[in-house]
Amino acid sequence: MPPKSSSKKGGKTKRGDSKEDSKSIKKQKTSSLSVQEILSDDLTQLSLSAWAGSESRSFEPQIVEEIYQREISNFKNERMMILEVSRYLENYLWRHYQPGALTRSHLMSILIMVNEKFREGVSAWDCFHEKEELFEKFFEDFLDSRTKFQLTMEEKTQYTLFLINCFQSLEDPMVRKEVLKLVSLPLWNCLNPERLQKELKAFPKVERHWNHLISKKKKKSPRKQWTMRKPF
Repeated sequence: MPPKSSSKKGGKTKRGDSKEDSKSIKKQKTSSLSVQEILSDDLTQLSLSAWAGSESRSFEPQIVEEIYQREISNFKNERMMILEVSRYLENYLWRHYQPGALTRSHLMSILIMVNEKFREGVSAWDCFHEKEELFEKFFEDFLDSRTKFQLTMEEKTQYTLFLINCFQSLEDPMVRKEVLKLVSLPLWNCLNPERLQKELKAFPKVERHWNHLISKKKKKSPRKQWTMRKPF
């Protein structure tokens, strides 16, 4: 005689499934935007007047500050999607990057928009190649910001995620050149001077490379005292 099935138990499962389905549908609705919603959004209207198209327009730092405080710092995917569609990174943030002049909002906006491109699975570095000669300076600004700015926990998470995305982009020569500096011979500079000298004496071949690296850096910047950048 076949075992009796519990209709009560089955009913509970179905109701549970129904609740999960409704939550899933609701989540999909809130995470996707229609074309009409994007076109009518305030961010889209702002982009049309401030950075849409390829023509060069004057840079207004206050726009970056307001967008970061009002939209980006909330870390909502829907707002990031609209900024990505409007090419905010390409036509405004990176186009108006000046070495050594990044504010906290400008820097974090760049990092978060790059992270958004990775989240959406689109090419993240194309616009940087348009001014590839500035990427080294940008990466230095990025590393220096760790001590220059007081970051929130959410910003530290985005900061770390950006670095992870960089290490996952070693196939790009521009990114690889900067990232590998953090894990190559300069890493030895984190040792205290006495330990450094002890290790160099133990490995003469490494010591020769180290002395060559120091000599090369000093020749590059002869007027100022040279110090090795301390990595993470």
